[in-house]
Amino acid sequence: MNERTKALGTESIGKLLYKMALPSFFGLIVGALYSLIDTIFIGQALGPLALGGMAIAFPVMTIITAIGDMIGVGAASILSRALGAKEYEKAKHVIGNAFTATIFSSFAITVLGILLMQPLLNLFGASESIIPFAKSYLEVIILFNVGIGFVSSINNLVAAEGNPKVANGVVVIGMLVNLALDPLFLFVFKTGMEGAAYATIIGYAVAGIIFIVYILKGDSILRVGFKYLRINGRILIEIFKIGTSSFIRQISSSVVAIVINNLIKRYGGDMAFAVYGALNQIMMILFLPSMSIVEGMLPIVGFNFGARKLGRVYKTVKLSMISTLLIGLVGYAVGLLFPDFILSLFSSDPEFIESGILAVRIALCAIPTVIVQIVGAGIYQSFGKAKEAILISLSNDILFLIPVSILLSQFWGVIGIWIAFPVTDVMSCFLTTWLLRREEHLKKGRMIVKKELAGSEMN
Repeated sequence: MNERTKALGTESIGKLLYKMALPSFFGLIVGALYSLIDTIFIGQALGPLALGGMAIAFPVMTIITAIGDMIGVGAASILSRALGAKEYEKAKHVIGNAFTATIFSSFAITVLGILLMQPLLNLFGASESIIPFAKSYLEVIILFNVGIGFVSSINNLVAAEGNPKVANGVVVIGMLVNLALDPLFLFVFKTGMEGAAYATIIGYAVAGIIFIVYILKGDSILRVGFKYLRINGRILIEIFKIGTSSFIRQISSSVVAIVINNLIKRYGGDMAFAVYGALNQIMMILFLPSMSIVEGMLPIVGFNFGARKLGRVYKTVKLSMISTLLIGLVGYAVGLLFPDFILSLFSSDPEFIESGILAVRIALCAIPTVIVQIVGAGIYQSFGKAKEAILISLSNDILFLIPVSILLSQFWGVIGIWIAFPVTDVMSCFLTTWLLRREEHLKKGRMIVKKELAGSEMN
């Protein structure tokens, strides 16, 4: 166990969470910028219809990154607990199986994506005017998706070994490459949607190469022999079992997109597609600070849970929840006060901005309640409790948002779709709170912390 890993069980919780979360924030926001930068440049270069194409492409991109994250999050949870319990041989098998699973899943995505491209576009509700934009972008992304999957997976593992600065610094470099190439391809070479897609793929490829060099030449515990790449059914099942909650949380947005896109196609038209494409990016960016705290929380909780230090687990969870709620309030204020400015980043089209202001204000009004769900799912992932994590991940989008959006759109059309977002956010918050209040490990951790405080006051 190296010094970075030991610190997870000994360092001050506040300092440790800050140390883990800050680089995670930069890494997450940079990862999100891959999609955001494409959307902004595409909207400015090609217009609102191209933004509609990105609204169709977004859920497919989400599926690709969700698979990589599922493997990475699942493996990182097991890795953190294995290191905490000093099970180093198991840790190596987990790392090797994560690498193997990422490679095979990327190959499967390429084959299935090529074969099912047109059915996917139809399923996601693309109109005839939007299909060419979405197809041009996705053909490139699907063909070269291995870089996206690898970076999404390995980023979690590097953070789990206690080195989030490297994990997220590498992603920053990839984003900067994407940032440089997007305007070059779109405005100089005028390569259209394909150019934006190639800029994204090249950015991920650069990040992937740097990660490989880091593993091979550094002191990372991720450097394992070829024998550990052999599939171990028990470990692979455990990786997917734990990572499934992360996968469902992300993939549910794609399932929701199928429903929302088709509802928009029925009630709103192409401009509403463009608004929804921008709204996806806005929500993603506003949630990132809170998600970064959860990313920082995961290895700390996982390690201390494995080491049976439940007092440290409870302190980490409490600090994470308070911090994310405060950040959620700031995100809500930004969306409420500056919707026109935010929308203008995507397109200067007056009709687009006017249509989007109300949508942004309605959809974002319950952001603080979403934070509880995000933290709750992360807690159960760290504990290795897949059922609870999956239930929380399913609640917002699949269990609540789909039926509520269908119901409300019957009465208020596209406005009903926007209203469905805050309604379901509140519903999932109540469910997550109820589960967390029943969690025995948190109860025990709270009792330990109370005893520690009582003892310190007596002294």
